[in-house]
Amino acid sequence: MRFIYYWIALILTFGGLGAVKTVVDFGLDKSRWDIAYEGEVDNFKIIEYVPKGQSIENWSELISVVAYDGVSVSPGSVFKSMIEEIKYRDPDSTVESSILENGEDSLIAVWNLKNSKTPEERNWIKIFAKNNELHTLLVTSKQCKEAEPKSKVWEKMLKNAKLVSK
Repeated sequence: MRFIYYWIALILTFGGLGAVKTVVDFGLDKSRWDIAYEGEVDNFKIIEYVPKGQSIENWSELISVVAYDGVSVSPGSVFKSMIEEIKYRDPDSTVESSILENGEDSLIAVWNLKNSKTPEERNWIKIFAKNNELHTLLVTSKQCKEAEPKSKVWEKMLKNAKLVSK
């Protein structure tokens, strides 16, 4: 949930009007995941999922789906801003990032957060920016060493994720 603060900064930076017309379809197996948090304010919506039996306060993996309307930015600029914000908020940490796929309307990237005040994290993200809407699908694992075998699973999920009309 701490990730929401990065999105609030993004919203304040880029502003927005209207209502989200599309959602991210990513084939979540809902028999294994629970909604841990859901919030909506004006043109901003977030849903966070955790493995069954875990909570928003105590999770090993977190899937965050964010949608915002009225944003006209490139996926690359959003990712760059996110990494800069992470470094700013935790200057003693090390952020190792890599862009896996960079298209016209979407970007897939991964980053590790090491030597942080918070537990080490591995993150995978897909950012969609189309028709003045910004959508992200973020997977965070607190267990970096255990996350590596799941990398291919998360990367496949992100590659297959798409925007669909509501």
